[in-house]
Amino acid sequence: MDGATQYWIFLTATGETVLPREQAIAQRYFRATLPSILPDFSTVTPFPHRDIQRQLFQSHQDEVLSFTPASIPSTAASALSLSDPITPAETCLRCCISHHIDYACQQLADQFGPTHGFNRMTLVSSVLNDEYLLSQASPSIHPTASLVDQDRTATVTATLSKPATQTYRSLATDIFESFDPNRSSLKSWTFRLVRQDGTVNSILLSHGVYLVSDWAILNDTKEAQLERILTEFCTLSVFEIRQSSLLLESYHRIYRGDRLRYHQTGRCLAPTPEQLIRIAHYLQSLQLDEDIHNSTLLTAHQVLSQLQTLAQHLRDYRIHSRCGTLPTASVDISDDHVSVTQANDDDDNMAEDFMVEYRQAFDASLDAAIQTVIEQRVAKLGKRKGERDKLYLKGLQLFHGEGLTMTEIAPHLDYERQDKVTYLLQLKELRADIRHEMLTQLRDRVRDIAQQFTNVDRLQTIDQQLDGVLEEQIVDLMTDAERETAGARSGPLHSRFSQHLCHYLNNR
Repeated sequence: MDGATQYWIFLTATGETVLPREQAIAQRYFRATLPSILPDFSTVTPFPHRDIQRQLFQSHQDEVLSFTPASIPSTAASALSLSDPITPAETCLRCCISHHIDYACQQLADQFGPTHGFNRMTLVSSVLNDEYLLSQASPSIHPTASLVDQDRTATVTATLSKPATQTYRSLATDIFESFDPNRSSLKSWTFRLVRQDGTVNSILLSHGVYLVSDWAILNDTKEAQLERILTEFCTLSVFEIRQSSLLLESYHRIYRGDRLRYHQTGRCLAPTPEQLIRIAHYLQSLQLDEDIHNSTLLTAHQVLSQLQTLAQHLRDYRIHSRCGTLPTASVDISDDHVSVTQANDDDDNMAEDFMVEYRQAFDASLDAAIQTVIEQRVAKLGKRKGERDKLYLKGLQLFHGEGLTMTEIAPHLDYERQDKVTYLLQLKELRADIRHEMLTQLRDRVRDIAQQFTNVDRLQTIDQQLDGVLEEQIVDLMTDAERETAGARSGPLHSRFSQHLCHYLNNR
């Protein structure tokens, strides 16, 4: 039953670790009801979480309406308060939510932590605190559990039944009560609400991370504000400020205009190449109207780069001006005022579900490729004299983990010259081999994921384009890694590739 344990193992943050707690009622209920939901569950791959979650949610609603929890032992039923019960199905879903909250925090920590000074526990200690399941931590010894949440400044005394009056609502409760299994997977919905959570955003902001996309920032920045912000906050010339104003005006004319024209709501996605070209033409026309010299037509790549630079100025200003306070709007929704409890249309949610699965597959494929390639090299070097396999691993750690140059690494390996280190590590060849292995791994994983989101005919069309799309993503990953190694360094390398490589070396 691969993947099933998350429906009866509850994760909670305790001190500096995440502690798994088994929920016996949930386990018995899940094992008893799963065969009726999915008779051939033992042979199904991948594990059908969407189907399971949909049925559990329906079972929860049926049990609450009937006030008769079904298919559970009498001892378990007697432990439930029928006035407002926490049904076994809800317990299963809350356990699953705890795993997804932990995963979402890990993703944020992997993405921003190394460069902003925080880790997974910085986040989970404030949000992995389901008030209902915490009450069941040790029911035989402590029938009630009182806890103080310092980050949310709330005290809650939780019992097995839901309290009639409640001064505290955990993130898990918000996720559970707003979840619609027919419109989104529990994983993607949890991921979205974790990134929207006020506590999470306050913590991130205190570390200099502002979770709003560049395109949302540009979309909701008023042109009248821009000159004041750039004048007061950035050291730009009058000419640069005017150019930035024209760029933002062009972005609003094309990008915002398209959103209004096509009634697009929700997340602000990156502008398309076609939009970037139109922005470039409109910008040039504005420059010509103002008789600005050197008003050459920019390429799509140049427009994209200038927009990202402008967005970074605005992001820095918002972090500085908000000083730790952040609205709980969606990380990608700006002026649309979409409620946190409202789902986007089905296509949007399916796309988001796919991207959550894809990101996980991308990281897993990178980890698997790193392990495969390095173990092959270590095995090959181990057959040679001089313990070159150990020197190889040490050299990789010094280069990526400590940011040392080849010249600085040489004495650590008892080498006289840096060229011997270069020959030993062969970093260019290492990246090429990992890229090739990763493409193979990722292709298979993405095909499996895509089967859940599209029909056979569409899948065949996607399959013809898949290698090119995935290769482009992987090349971008490796290009960032290569660019990082070519520049000046003053510490550990921080590219995505280097972080995953160091994680493997540290846990090998």
